[in-house]
Amino acid sequence: MIPLPYTAGVRTYTPAAPDAHNNPAETYAAPVEVAAIWWPGGSSEPAVPGHDRVIVDLVLVVASTTSIGPYDRVMVGGKEFEVIGYPEDFDHGPWWQPGCTPVNLRAVEA
Repeated sequence: MIPLPYTAGVRTYTPAAPDAHNNPAETYAAPVEVAAIWWPGGSSEPAVPGHDRVIVDLVLVVASTTSIGPYDRVMVGGKEFEVIGYPEDFDHGPWWQPGCTPVNLRAVEA
C-alpha cells in the first residue's frame, strides 16, 4: 500500500428535520482525522470529456477504506470543502490495487 503521510478532517453529513421554510437542514459530525497521500490543485474543467462541468477546487487522495460520501465536509490545510459525488474506485483492477482513491472537493464559502 502507498504511504499516507498527511491528514485531513472528515465531517460526516447527516440530513436533519426541515427548517421553518421546509428546506432540509444540514448537520455535520465533528471532524475525524483520516490519512491522505496528497491533494493536488483542482480544476474548473471535468476530468472526462462529455460530462457535466463541475468545479473541483481540490482532489484529496485518501485510503480506499476511508468512509466518505457526497455532502460530507473535509478540512484540508485550514479550509473547508464539500465532497462532490462518491470517491472513485481503483482497487478492482486486474493487476494492481493501489489502496487509495481520489475524492473531488469543492470549497465551502461562508
